Amino acid sequence: MENHKIGIHNILLKATPLMKTQVYFRFREHPGYLFRDTDLLELPDPDKDQDSFLVQFLPNYQSSQTVAYLNDLYKLRDYDSDEDRANIIDRVGDLTSEEVENEIDSVTQVLYFDALRNFYDLVLNNKIEIVNEEEK
Repeated sequence: MENHKIGIHNILLKATPLMKTQVYFRFREHPGYLFRDTDLLELPDPDKDQDSFLVQFLPNYQSSQTVAYLNDLYKLRDYDSDEDRANIIDRVGDLTSEEVENEIDSVTQVLYFDALRNFYDLVLNNKIEIVNEEEK
């Protein structure tokens, strides 16, 4: 049985040729989130459009504390005023520029993996429909 399991990495490698033509998806049932519904949407390429991939496939994207933390890290990196920086430091801590970049990379990888795992589960459990250009 173990030999028949397909990992996320293998599915994405097999799906890569599909990404050369336009591929669409839709949730079979409304998932109950603000940014998701049952409309037919372009399947975001996780390598080229990571933000859209996260919005569509990260569980609880709107209420994720990890997403909020990542947004704060970006704000800390790109702050507009000293007051903004001080407010953000109160939430995430006083990090050096290098620590901020490392934390952004680390948190992004965690979110990306969670979205990939959820995408795999949605496909495996037939909760989304994949449609290519010809079937549209």
